[in-house]
Amino acid sequence: MPTFLSDPSTSLYLIFGIGVFIAAILFFKNRDKQSILQLVGISVLFVGLLLLDIGFESPREASIRAMKEMAELSKNKAPDQILSYVSESFQYKSMDKNRLREMLKRSELQSIGYQGFEVWGFMRNLYTPIDETTVEIGFNAQLRGMPQTQKSVFATFKKDPDANWRLSGFAIYPVGQGKQGQEESLPNW
Repeated sequence: MPTFLSDPSTSLYLIFGIGVFIAAILFFKNRDKQSILQLVGISVLFVGLLLLDIGFESPREASIRAMKEMAELSKNKAPDQILSYVSESFQYKSMDKNRLREMLKRSELQSIGYQGFEVWGFMRNLYTPIDETTVEIGFNAQLRGMPQTQKSVFATFKKDPDANWRLSGFAIYPVGQGKQGQEESLPNW
């Protein structure tokens, strides 16, 4: 499914919405067969676009959903469930998926009052398709209840062989600076 149909921009919805509005005005002005056909035609296209948007998940939408679900699972301290969203090819600095698993299961996080993490601010302009099986999404994140830990995050997701989009890496920057800032490291990682 082409991304422009499965994840249409607001602009595309606006164009179709204006088309429906203009066709409706022409219909009420002329009340003829041609104007009703134009109104029905553009309305069907608009509804079709909406159904494609709802029915098919784009790589951007799948990556954002996965990140939000990981954040939700982090509240429950469910490392195995979180790791189901992490690719076998995961790499953060020198950490691979096995080391991430060990870190998540250790009680080190409990010593800093770890209550999970929060994510927000997923904006379309922070989405970058890298190739057919790799995308990057940008967003804000922080440890839950600890606003002083807020960072800008750019997470890379890969489409694994089972067709699921999974986290394969990330980079952290000072909040508000994005990639223009100096990349930071997580403490003790």
